[in-house]
Amino acid sequence: MRCSWAERGKQNMVDFHDHEWGKPQYDEQRLFEMLSLMTFQAGLQWQLILDRRSVLNQVFNDFDISSVAAIPEKDIEKIVQVERMIGNRRKIRAVIHNAQVLEHLHSKGVFLNQIVWSLTSKQVIDHRWQYAEQIPSRSALSIQLARQLKNYGFTFVGPKNMYAYLETVGVINDHLVGCAWR
Repeated sequence: MRCSWAERGKQNMVDFHDHEWGKPQYDEQRLFEMLSLMTFQAGLQWQLILDRRSVLNQVFNDFDISSVAAIPEKDIEKIVQVERMIGNRRKIRAVIHNAQVLEHLHSKGVFLNQIVWSLTSKQVIDHRWQYAEQIPSRSALSIQLARQLKNYGFTFVGPKNMYAYLETVGVINDHLVGCAWR
């Protein structure tokens, strides 16, 4: 048995649930990729993001932070024209901007994995939800992360998508108690 949201999706949703969602992530590039996917997910269905993930990886050079930070404004129109690309210019600019912020932080010795994992003293918060309806859309922790990231200069980091981000990168374990991947 899986978490109910995974069962309702296509195979890529099942694979995401089984192999990625809720697995603690520490790799900087991977954390940036997930932050970027959350940027694109705002207002959209997660299934669409997974369906377009290969295009997003292609356009953003597998979310290599330096490469993304170096994308010039003039290339945004080319990016929008890529087949199957989510053509929201604000979100594209946000991903580029967030990469630039992250590069700046790196130059000061501050890393996304430190920011994210320091919130819980590097411990996974293990919720023991019985039903999907019990899972909140945001929490004090996601509000704290959103504020902290905004203070650093990140954009598209609201409390709701930061809750989903914390779940995705494994800081919060929201696999239901009956889920075999718990």
